[in-house]
Amino acid sequence: MDETPVTLFYFLIKETGDLLKDDEIKTDFETFNKEKVYPLLEQEQRAVRPKYVLSFVGLTNVGKSTLITALLDYKKIAPYENRPTTAIPVEYVFAPTWKIKILDYSFNETEESFQKEGELVEAVKKHVLYADSKNKQNTLWVTVEGPFKILEKGLVLADTPGFGDAQIDDDEQKRKNRMQKLEKFIKDRVDSIYFCVAANDMNIRDEEKNFYNNIRYLCNHIVVNKWEFSEDNSINEQDIYEYKKRYSSLFPGLEFIFVNAKNAIIGIKDEDVTVLKKSNIDYLKSIIEKYSTPEGRIKIVHDALVKSWKNFNRYIEIRHNIKNIPWRRDSLKRFFYICKRNKSLELIARDIERILR
Repeated sequence: MDETPVTLFYFLIKETGDLLKDDEIKTDFETFNKEKVYPLLEQEQRAVRPKYVLSFVGLTNVGKSTLITALLDYKKIAPYENRPTTAIPVEYVFAPTWKIKILDYSFNETEESFQKEGELVEAVKKHVLYADSKNKQNTLWVTVEGPFKILEKGLVLADTPGFGDAQIDDDEQKRKNRMQKLEKFIKDRVDSIYFCVAANDMNIRDEEKNFYNNIRYLCNHIVVNKWEFSEDNSINEQDIYEYKKRYSSLFPGLEFIFVNAKNAIIGIKDEDVTVLKKSNIDYLKSIIEKYSTPEGRIKIVHDALVKSWKNFNRYIEIRHNIKNIPWRRDSLKRFFYICKRNKSLELIARDIERILR
């Protein structure tokens, strides 16, 4: 394994834990590594990939397709209606012209090119929204290409089939097949996940919790869609606080982003700035744009590493009354030198410098 800041932090915790005699403290070291640092290892390895797929995942009808349409700044590129729609994973990629590609389970790819956005929209509806059962089962995923500004640096956005009881059919086997298809797509294609929930559904369901727990190593953000903004376009801080207080324990360490994708679509369609402001879509865009380049993604990982370093030291001090962790010296020095070479990790380097004095 290459020596990177996250790998050296992982081994610093592991090798220090191996030296400890107190089993309870040792267990806490192991748990922190597994739950907090290992996901960062995954993200660090994926961050340098030239093609980076960021996917929206969540229950059926939380508004994933509407969100993607709003982010792409087009009126109806991603198919969405007031019912379950996306039965096939769809990737959105930057290209100078409009094109759709359909890949089947035999890895045969067919493609169609279009002169106008409207023609592409109809093709997406045909192959995704209104595809018959046979085509849904035989299609691995669909790729939609176009001049999407948010994707021009190489980022790929992926819309995924929803899961849960809102599916149109209640056939258990079909539901199971959809889940397996979704899980395979995430495992094979996705580098980072924005987990989507609906603000108007005040209960996070068990199926949401269970699915999130299977993919949490890829998650940094929870997107709370369908949030109602005040008439003055402001976010009610008290409502935000209460929501986070209620659900942050289910999604520890993740940032909550509150949006209203429907308002964003209306604002884009009608060119109504007032309505657009009631969507908070620009803030979500600003977060996503940080993932556009490998350098930006590494910066995100480093920021999370600084936070993990501080949280781990604080946790051990509070839980075990240990103010100065007895770090393994050689492992600490290796971690120090790599942090010192990275400007975004200066805070960690300064902390370790004080420890080594």
